[in-house]
Amino acid sequence: MILNKDAERDLELAIDFGAAHGAVDMERLHAPAMDAREAHITAEPEHGRLRRGRFDIMVPHASGMRMTVR
Repeated sequence: MILNKDAERDLELAIDFGAAHGAVDMERLHAPAMDAREAHITAEPEHGRLRRGRFDIMVPHASGMRMTVR
């Protein structure tokens, strides 16, 4: 799970999973406000693949992403 607590800027990351390979499923965590006590997780329609153990991801501002490598 990656959380982007910045209210204005998206977060771009390149994550190195080492020798792992395969597909990446992504789910987005979103809430009505930054200080909300409840949030919802929805599956992202696009899936990705690791490339040489790396994965590039953009986490929108004020949200989170959960990634599962399979």
